[in-house]
Amino acid sequence: MLRWVDAGGPPGGTEERMGAAENKQLVLEWFTSGPYGGDEMLADDFVWHTPKGPAELLSNGDPHFGRDALAQLGVIERAAYRDGAQYEMTFCIAEDDWVVMQLEVSSTSYDGEVYSNVYVMTVRCEGGRIAELWEHADTKLWWDTIVGTPEKYAAVERRLAAERAALSGGTPPASS
Repeated sequence: MLRWVDAGGPPGGTEERMGAAENKQLVLEWFTSGPYGGDEMLADDFVWHTPKGPAELLSNGDPHFGRDALAQLGVIERAAYRDGAQYEMTFCIAEDDWVVMQLEVSSTSYDGEVYSNVYVMTVRCEGGRIAELWEHADTKLWWDTIVGTPEKYAAVERRLAAERAALSGGTPPASS
């Protein structure tokens, strides 16, 4: 049986709701500002839900909260991909407060392996801002390519620690 869940805020709320077209435009503007920019378009209590497979390594199993989420996701990208990632949108659709994008994401691991995966981002908008994002991808492909051996895993952990330290004002980030 299918049960609908209303995640659009409390019933009878006083916030003015934007339509699907406005929410789609908001998400497209945010996406084109760069994957870790445009934080002024995010709600103060923004949440980015990462896939469960790599979540333990990347975020101690927790979602990323607030506007700091984008900085944390940038840390992850720099630790996982040698030259960052490239994003190409396949499609974007919207209904009410919900916007869904499909992306082709490609990169190269620090070991020189090509990584290419399809991501689906489900976005909930609220009050003219992006409130939540759920990231969906083939996490086994990501795991096998980026951290599939004990040596790769340890290297990503080291880069994550160095990047996080640099973000909090500690040591400079690792270069590899």
